[in-house]
Amino acid sequence: MIFWTVLTGLTLLAIGFAVLPFLRPGARTRAVHRGATLRALYRQRVAELNEESAAGIVNPASLEEMEQELGGVLLKEFQPDVEVQNGERSRVWMAVGLVVPVLAALIYQQVGEPDAHVLQRGAEIIQLDPENDTLALDRWRNTLMQRVSNKPDDAESWYLLGHIYLKTSRFQRAAEAFAMAHGVFGNDLSIDLYWLQARYLAADGVLDNASRELAEGILSRQANQPVVLEMLAIDAYRAGAYQRAVGLLNRALSIPQDALQQAALLAGLKQARSLLGDLKPSIDVRLSATETPPPNTTLFVIARPVGGGMPFAVVRRPAHPLPDSIRLDDAVSMNPAAPLSTAQVIEVVARISLAGTPMAHPGDWEWRSEPLVLSEVDLTITLAANLKPPDG
Repeated sequence: MIFWTVLTGLTLLAIGFAVLPFLRPGARTRAVHRGATLRALYRQRVAELNEESAAGIVNPASLEEMEQELGGVLLKEFQPDVEVQNGERSRVWMAVGLVVPVLAALIYQQVGEPDAHVLQRGAEIIQLDPENDTLALDRWRNTLMQRVSNKPDDAESWYLLGHIYLKTSRFQRAAEAFAMAHGVFGNDLSIDLYWLQARYLAADGVLDNASRELAEGILSRQANQPVVLEMLAIDAYRAGAYQRAVGLLNRALSIPQDALQQAALLAGLKQARSLLGDLKPSIDVRLSATETPPPNTTLFVIARPVGGGMPFAVVRRPAHPLPDSIRLDDAVSMNPAAPLSTAQVIEVVARISLAGTPMAHPGDWEWRSEPLVLSEVDLTITLAANLKPPDG
C-alpha cells in the first residue's frame, strides 16, 4: 500500500510538471496578443509609408526597401521560433511526466521493498498454531519464499520462514532457513538458538560437532540458557558422561522454569546422579525453613573457604517452599580447575537471597555450618540447615 501511494504521488507530480506550461496564467495568451499587436503595427506602418509615398514625402524607389527593413524588424521582435521552442519544451515536460513514474517504479523495485509491509505482521507467525492455522502458515510460507528468492539477503524473512518450518515439523528446512539468517545477520542469540533447535530435531536429538560448537557459542553469551543446557545434558547422559550431565542440569535449574519443566529437569538430575554414584567428598544439605520464603527470591547453597572466598561448589535454585535436599560435590563445582575435592577445610552457607545474588544483603535468610575438614571425610556428610528470617 505504501509503495503504490508513493508511486501515485510521483505520477501526479510528474503530470503537474507536464501541464504546468499550459496552466500558467496568460502564458500562451500573452504570446498571441504580442504577435497580433506587432503584426497590426507592421500593417499600420506600411500603410503610412504608402500614404507618405503618394504625398511625395517618401521616394517611391525607396518604398520597397523600407518595407523589407520594417519586415526584418518585425521578425526580430516577434521571434516565432520562441513558440516552437515552447512547444518543444512542453513535449519534453510531457515526456518527463511519463518517464518519471516508470523510473520510480523500477528504482524502487531494485532498492526498495514494495511488499515490505507484509512483514509488519510477521510476528503473527510466532503465534500461529500448526494444527489450526495450516492455511495461514501455507500463505506465509509462499510469501516468504517469494521474498527470499528475490532478495536472498533478507535475514528477517529467512528467520520467519525457519519458524514456519519448525511449526510444520520440517526440521531440516528450518535448519537451512535459520542458517541463511545467521549467514546474513551474524551472531544473534535468537537466530542461533532456533538454528540449534532445528539442527537438534532434524538429527533426531543428536548433537554433532557443529551443533555442539553452536551450543557453546550460545552459552558464551547466555551462560545458563536452559534449553541449550538441557540439550547438552542429554547429549552427555547418552555418552555416559554423568558428572557433566549433572553439572549442566544443575545450571539449567538455576533459572526460573514453569512447574512442568522444573519437574522434568529435576527428574533428569535425579537419574543422572543415581548413575553417577557418590563422589568423594559429597555433602548433602537438608534444607528447612520456619516459614514460607518470600516470592521471587533465590536459594543459594555454597561450599566455600571458612569466612568467605571463592566458592568451591554452588547450587542455585529459585526459592520455593522447603524442605528440600541439595548435594554439593565435584559435579557442581564452581571452577573445574579447583573442584570441591581439592579443598581442605570449608564451610557451607545456605542463603535465601532477596536480591537474587550470592553476596549477602540485609534481610537475607542465612544458615552457616561449622568448619568441615574434608580430608577426614570418607563418607557423605549430611547437614541440617534450618533457615529463618533475620528477625525470626
